[in-house]
Amino acid sequence: MHHLSQPDVVLPRLAPPFEQWAQTLFADEWQPLESWATQYPAVVYNIRQTKPAKGFCALCVKFITLNARSAPQTIALLLVLNSGVDGRMGVRVQVHSAMEDHYVPAGLILSIYSNNDKALQPVQARDYEDYMRLPYFRCLPGAQFRLQITLDDDAFSETFSV
Repeated sequence: MHHLSQPDVVLPRLAPPFEQWAQTLFADEWQPLESWATQYPAVVYNIRQTKPAKGFCALCVKFITLNARSAPQTIALLLVLNSGVDGRMGVRVQVHSAMEDHYVPAGLILSIYSNNDKALQPVQARDYEDYMRLPYFRCLPGAQFRLQITLDDDAFSETFSV
């Protein structure tokens, strides 16, 4: 489980230096968005345009390989977190192909589950989709959710605590 904020710290972005705090939010397999910039400059540019003008914002990507029936498919799971003025954290989740000029595999399912394991927002990729995303949501510190990506009979799942 990844803890995305510290509920006992009122302004967590101000506790340690920003760079150190953003690096400790995610496990080592998560990379900063900048590591993806050379491969996907247009996508990274578009994502940066949606960043809030004020407050904390972390953008990280994790590469996942799923064993589809036809061939292994590598995708990029993108997580964007930003702090709100009301103390809640905003969360944006997107899935992109990890290969330039490729589409998200058709039939791929991206789901979010509540802390009691109830499916909240499953979305399924259609043919020729550049990327897919869950609706933007906001939650209070301490909230938990699980992301699951399914393709054919293979699945990836990871739990987060905001």
